[in-house]
Amino acid sequence: MKQHKQNPRLAMVDVLRCAALAGMAVFHFCVDLALFNFIAPERVREGALLLLARVVAASFLFLAGFSLFLAHRNGIRYSAFRRRFLIIAGAALLVSLITYVMSPNDFVYFGILHEIAVASLAGLLFLRTPVLLNIVVMAVVCLLPGAVYIGDAPWLWWLGLAWLVRPSMDFVPFFPWFSAVLAGLTVARIMDTARILHWLRNGLPIEPLDRVMQWCGRHSLFIYLAHQPLLWGAVYAARLIAG
Repeated sequence: MKQHKQNPRLAMVDVLRCAALAGMAVFHFCVDLALFNFIAPERVREGALLLLARVVAASFLFLAGFSLFLAHRNGIRYSAFRRRFLIIAGAALLVSLITYVMSPNDFVYFGILHEIAVASLAGLLFLRTPVLLNIVVMAVVCLLPGAVYIGDAPWLWWLGLAWLVRPSMDFVPFFPWFSAVLAGLTVARIMDTARILHWLRNGLPIEPLDRVMQWCGRHSLFIYLAHQPLLWGAVYAARLIAG
């Protein structure tokens, strides 16, 4: 059986993922503040906070695509991919279950983790395709939701091509968000061809703060799952104290 060389982690990706986690925590903290009436609910659905939510989502998906290429640049490591996919898919199902129990009217049926899991599967198809083709597919994926309508059947909502979908506290449909994953994968391929990835692995010093951010990046799934209950609990306690 052919053995694929394991690719070393790129510190920059973990640092950027940590920055995305920080942005996510800020947004979710504001959501909790709105939930307990510390701020107006409209604040998290418009303006700067809405922009922050979309930038954070795009960042996570871009880095997922970037990491997908790093992990499989020398050939698809099926065992490692299967393990990672099952972990992310399991975490996505857990999020759906918990949010359904807590808020059945707007539970997460296809959020960021669901998108990362499905988009990672689709991304395998583009690891070796021409870069120009990837760019064309990215454009099509971005434009498809406004150009194609396939009906409003509930089992099709996750695609993002329906006009009427169930409300959700976190909805990240395959279209157009797969374009962010494909963008990360394609940028990583270009940087690898240009030897930029080699320089980033060997030419940048690692500072103490970077090491902390790297740790956060390596444990991003755990932080993603754990941070919201902690923030929710803190804001709930503050509401009890404030009366």
